[in-house]
Amino acid sequence: MKFIGIALFFFTVCLAQADLLISGINFGDGRDDVTKKLQKSQVVKSEVPPTMLTRVGLNGSFKTVNALKGKKFLLYFNWSDADSLDELTFRSTAYNTASYNTQLKSLWNSALQLLSSIHGKTQNAGEYPNASLLKNGGIRFSHEWQTNDGFIYLGTGKENGEVHLIITFSKEKMT
Repeated sequence: MKFIGIALFFFTVCLAQADLLISGINFGDGRDDVTKKLQKSQVVKSEVPPTMLTRVGLNGSFKTVNALKGKKFLLYFNWSDADSLDELTFRSTAYNTASYNTQLKSLWNSALQLLSSIHGKTQNAGEYPNASLLKNGGIRFSHEWQTNDGFIYLGTGKENGEVHLIITFSKEKMT
C-alpha cells in the first residue's frame, strides 16, 4: 500500500504543472533544451538510445516512470514555428476498444479527480466522451482547466484501434 501511495504522489507531482514533470521544462523551451532536460530527468525514461533521438524524435520516446491505475504515459510535444515548446501531452499506454467504457473510463475518472484536486474547478466540463464519436486518429476532450501558465485538457483518444487517456498541457487555449 505504501508503494501505491508513493507512486500516486509522484504521478500527482507530474500532473501538478508541466515543468515539475520533466525537470524544469517550460513552455517556450527549445528542442535541444527539452531533450537535455528529459535525458537528465528521473521521472521519465526512454528506451531510445540518445544517439537515435535526433532521428526518431521526442514524440513517444519518453515514458513516465510511475503509473496511474497501472498505466504509464508517453510524452508528446507540439512546437511553435519558432521551435519552442507550446504543448506537452501525456498519452496513456493503450487499452483495447472493448475496455473503453470500463478500464479507460475508470482511469479517466481517476485523472479527473486528481486534476480537480490540484487545479480546482474546471473552466469547461463535459461528460465522458462517447466512444462512437471518437474517430481513429482523433481526440475528444471533456474537461479544461485554466492555470497561471496556460490550460490543461483531459480527454480520450483513439489510434490504430486502441484507445488512450489524453492529458494535454497547452500554452494557449484550444479552439
